[in-house]
Amino acid sequence: MKMKSLILAATAAAMTYAVSAANVSRVVVRQQWPWSAKVNIDYVLANTSGQKVDVAVTLKTNDVAMVVPVSSFSGDMWDVADGEHRIVWDPAVSGLPESAVWADVKVELSVATDNYLVIDVSGGKAAASWPATLQSKPAGGWTDVHKTTSIVLRRIPAGTATIGSPESEGEVVGVTRIASEALRKIRHTRDFWMSVFPITKAQYGCITGDVSAVTALGAEAKKLCPFSWVQMRGVTNGQNWPDVKNGYNASAVDDGSLMATLRAKVTLPASLESDLVFDLPTEAQWEYACRAGTTTPWNDGSELDPKPRTQGGYTEANLDRLGWYNANANTSKEVGLKLPNSWGLYDMHGLRWEICLDRYYGKSAVLPTGDDPMGLSTTTSQARTGRGGGAWAAFGDCRAACRAQIDWYGSRNDTQQDFGCRLTLHMEQ
Repeated sequence: MKMKSLILAATAAAMTYAVSAANVSRVVVRQQWPWSAKVNIDYVLANTSGQKVDVAVTLKTNDVAMVVPVSSFSGDMWDVADGEHRIVWDPAVSGLPESAVWADVKVELSVATDNYLVIDVSGGKAAASWPATLQSKPAGGWTDVHKTTSIVLRRIPAGTATIGSPESEGEVVGVTRIASEALRKIRHTRDFWMSVFPITKAQYGCITGDVSAVTALGAEAKKLCPFSWVQMRGVTNGQNWPDVKNGYNASAVDDGSLMATLRAKVTLPASLESDLVFDLPTEAQWEYACRAGTTTPWNDGSELDPKPRTQGGYTEANLDRLGWYNANANTSKEVGLKLPNSWGLYDMHGLRWEICLDRYYGKSAVLPTGDDPMGLSTTTSQARTGRGGGAWAAFGDCRAACRAQIDWYGSRNDTQQDFGCRLTLHMEQ
């Protein structure tokens, strides 16, 4: 195969590496040729004091950075502990032609230790501010504190991706795929942050009251808090995102809403960009973060494998590992009990529908592509897009690409419709 031999020549003759952190060593880059065009990047990580770090890969040819999708890399890149590791780069996923020839190929590894933002809300509503610190993932993992009196957000790296689903997903029994799931390419031009867990009842209790409210919740404390749009953003400015044409700031929220309170109370580290605001994710951000570089229905890279249930419907063994749905739950559950994706995000499949900023486009709409896509601004519909499915949903509704219409508004003071709240910190829209 032509691609293989050309990559091998570049690897053997010119592929080098650079390391931007002292705790990475023994980097070896080899193509898997002749059996595969994939490239192995082996390295050793040491002296992180038990913390877990992210290892990013930059590919350069002729000293110019190559634009490659996150999904072209696999292996040990996220939350990496000390030891020997391997990252695999797949040029085919990068969309490189078989005739590609590189005079020089360089692999650069860089290490990020501050890949989580932890907000301490234990001071409750009475506190003048809530401090936020940049941290690495603790050696022992997240504790109950991070589900109750602190909120953890994960840095989501900028990059390109293909989101949506192939038509073949709709051919699986038990799956209803709509036309607006069509595959499309998007690019996030900047990093953004997303909460590791959906906001819990305890966290909301701290935001609106004090720690005594958390204690009173008992076993309910670590369960997802059901929110209405009114509680999340409000109904005056908060309902109009995005509607810049009519004079509304795209990021505007109402005083007293969850987002307004966080914006006012949280003291962000000085090293973060000044134009970051707390909000719900856009649809593109949600799916990009859910997938964490995967292109399969489930964010661990697995495919659909439904089996009929005697009482009707289907079980899905691959989803059982990742989320709560009608075959393994049918009731509310504590957050963070299933496996996270590669970026450390829990409960992206199932548990409860998570509402996004975007207005719902419709089942057959062509969704936006390109850089940092946002929802429609010129529509009379207030319906929003829900993602992720829920504990009462069938497995097919919990797929990464699945979209649902959320009629949140009802009356203008509606607090009955409730959804999961996946907090993001991103550039002001």
